Amino acid sequence: MAVGITGGAGSGKSSVAAILRRLGWHVVDVDEMARNAIQNDPVLLAAIQREFGSEYIEEGVIKRKELAGLLFASRPLLQKYNRLVWPRMKKKLAEEIRHAEGQPARPVAADMAVLFESGSQKLFDVILLVTAPREQKMTRLRLQRRWSGRQAMMRMSGQWPDMKKKKQAHYVIHNDRDLDSLEEKTRGFIQWLQMHSAHI
Repeated sequence: MAVGITGGAGSGKSSVAAILRRLGWHVVDVDEMARNAIQNDPVLLAAIQREFGSEYIEEGVIKRKELAGLLFASRPLLQKYNRLVWPRMKKKLAEEIRHAEGQPARPVAADMAVLFESGSQKLFDVILLVTAPREQKMTRLRLQRRWSGRQAMMRMSGQWPDMKKKKQAHYVIHNDRDLDSLEEKTRGFIQWLQMHSAHI
């Protein structure tokens, strides 16, 4: 069984993924996987350069901060990027999931910010959505990622709203307290999964 963990910027989805990893799950970091895959795909790099400009690639390396600034300032450009990149990345992710599921008895999860935005729902048996109050998301993004309020707003506006995600998620964790509470809620998800796995 493959679980997709998603949530908006600052929601704490990666903290949930880290808890599951510590509890023995095999967790695929999809952002890291995509970065590595894109960087090692000269055809895709050339396409990104052609579509968005050579100033966003330096000596064969994507200038991630600069490109992100462009994409999250324009929904049409972000959508164009997703259409360009994610058909290839979904194939890579499907391979990663199949490989992980073939390993000895370890639950599999993927930490994936753009699960819904990339149309990757069908890759997973269960989708776990992590949410948080908007004010807490903003605070986490400013403190943990050193983003300005404008940068945080741009990232959040480039993702599906939580209400839209909830309609397609199987389980929701509200990350509105501290890490101890988040771990307790994550363990609650594991218990739910064990109870319902036969019917999923």
